[in-house]
Amino acid sequence: MTAQELQVAIGEISWAETIGFAGRREKLPMRRKLAGRTYSNTLEFGYREGEVAAPVGFINTQNIEQTIRYLVSRSLGTSDFDQLPIPFRAIATDMMTGEMVVLSEGDLALAMRASMAVPGVFSPVQIDGRTLGDGGLTRNLAVDIARQTCADVVIAVAVPTPAPTPEALQSPIGMLSRTLDVLIGANEKQQLDTLGPQDVKIVVPMGDIGTGSFARVAEAIPLGRSAAERQREELRRYSLPEAEYRAWRESSRRPDTRQVVLADVTVTGLDRIDESYLRNSLGLKPGDTVTQHQLAEAINRVFYLGDFEGVQYSLDGDPQRPDLAVKVTEKVSGPNILRFDVGLAASSLDSTAFVLRGDYLRPWVNSRGGEVHGALQLGRTSLAELSLYQPLDDAHAWFIEPGFQALRSTEDIYFGDDAATRYNFDSAYVYLEGGRVFGSSTELRLGMRTGAQGAERDIAAPGFPDIDNEGYGGFSTELTFDNRDQAAVATRGWLGRARLFQSLDALGARDEYTSIEALMLRAMPVWNDVVQVRAMGGATLAGELPFYDTFTLGGPRSFPGLGLGQLRGTSYWAGSVTYLHKIADISALFG
Repeated sequence: MTAQELQVAIGEISWAETIGFAGRREKLPMRRKLAGRTYSNTLEFGYREGEVAAPVGFINTQNIEQTIRYLVSRSLGTSDFDQLPIPFRAIATDMMTGEMVVLSEGDLALAMRASMAVPGVFSPVQIDGRTLGDGGLTRNLAVDIARQTCADVVIAVAVPTPAPTPEALQSPIGMLSRTLDVLIGANEKQQLDTLGPQDVKIVVPMGDIGTGSFARVAEAIPLGRSAAERQREELRRYSLPEAEYRAWRESSRRPDTRQVVLADVTVTGLDRIDESYLRNSLGLKPGDTVTQHQLAEAINRVFYLGDFEGVQYSLDGDPQRPDLAVKVTEKVSGPNILRFDVGLAASSLDSTAFVLRGDYLRPWVNSRGGEVHGALQLGRTSLAELSLYQPLDDAHAWFIEPGFQALRSTEDIYFGDDAATRYNFDSAYVYLEGGRVFGSSTELRLGMRTGAQGAERDIAAPGFPDIDNEGYGGFSTELTFDNRDQAAVATRGWLGRARLFQSLDALGARDEYTSIEALMLRAMPVWNDVVQVRAMGGATLAGELPFYDTFTLGGPRSFPGLGLGQLRGTSYWAGSVTYLHKIADISALFG
């Protein structure tokens, strides 16, 4: 690329998507969205051989690698880096031995990604059996490698990390980050000291723009240009006449191969996961004409299935009619995946709730993609549940899900603003549900359940009864639409949910009744803030709701100014408009 083309390409990158995974949730399969709707984080831990394993990198690099592949797409398929228009070397660090690794061949985009795999931030890269991390640890400015490769003259560009403030060094994370900066700065200075009178040194003063300031790229480019302009006279020694330079550019310029016809499509790296399911999501076959953008979208569709640590590709053979080789890396946290979260709610009526929750997922227990789900929650609402989500077709559109749930919910009964009594509502039942998923946003689910439930007095005024365990069972129909960007605090998108329940004595219910409940939420950005519009309601269509099945309002999910479950009834409607004002960005990249 020319400098102008490169600046445009860099300016078009959405760093919030590339680094911060903005927009990721909308692309997840519905089963992943619904499983994570109670969570305020996306951290997953693995469990194998009796040990819990944390993620190897804080930031998944899937989108970073896709971005790199797009930027170097004209050279994809070139495995010898000496054959590139300008000979190239990527410098990485062997994290096992601590030695510098010079990458001169292989997958170009993967080599570039390995050279920037900052330990603990980005996951390391496996190449030829070695675990590779950021090359800056051993050689941040590889003057010696440039000389060994081809350089009679070295033009070295140093981008020093700004010095920290004393306040930034008051935390363990701040000190750790500074330690890395010192190590990198030391080996960089050693290399700069080897420059001779024929070489050119360009140092770019970055001000307060640090190595993680991806959102400030537009500010950094003029700083680099200005630093180069200050060395204009030294650089002029090696300049060409305009005509010769343009001739060199044209001779070294590669044709734009961003649209190709696929000769073949192969998939490698699969262990537990069925290949037909992956190919169905990939949606590419031999003979298809695709652009680099369409390729990236197809690869990301596979990644967003939620089963992979990374999904990458290469185009091999004829540049105009290449073979597409898709390489997947199944989650290293598998086969057992754990998630954790904590919740706290409080109101002015001394109504508080605290919960601690953990979820277990064992995906691909069979060739059809069956998943075992388990959850344990302790607190004001405690539950234990276990289910098997079983897809029935290659596209995972149809499914069945048998399961079991036991729940105890501690709830206050109010008279006005006063909590008159407290009950423990208990229920336990088995269920069988099935349904159909439409795209990544809609699910229709039908089911039946049977079990028992009751209400036990905990703290009560005289005259409040205990309700012995009694039969519970019936049929349910539930329709869910969800394309929100986040579950916890959505800033855009829709949530719609409607549920019809028919209690039946044939399934063990003591009383027969029919109830319906629905909710619609729209979140939309307004300037830098957010407006959420919500409408919801419920009604008893037939029979009489039991005491423990009445509708409730109050608390953070409906009216935060009321106590938890302060309002109870056999029907309700409610509407709200919420305005959320952004006070500050904790992280612009991560929203």
